[in-house]
Amino acid sequence: MPKLPAPLRLRFRSRMWQGALNGESLWVGLAAVSLTRRLVKKLNSRESQIVYSEELLPGQSLVISNAAPPDGGS
Repeated sequence: MPKLPAPLRLRFRSRMWQGALNGESLWVGLAAVSLTRRLVKKLNSRESQIVYSEELLPGQSLVISNAAPPDGGS
């Protein structure tokens, strides 16, 4: 489905939220679908997070492990 031009999207979104806040069932339903779609899209995003960064010198190595610490702590 092609996207609407930006001015039409803005007008539609504005009308949708105005109608939803006024309790019009059609707009409440569309707002719920819109929010659910955005939430699912956000939860499914695969954004990576850098937790450690350092340059390795020649002869150095990096070991990545998912083992529990020896003391059994977190």
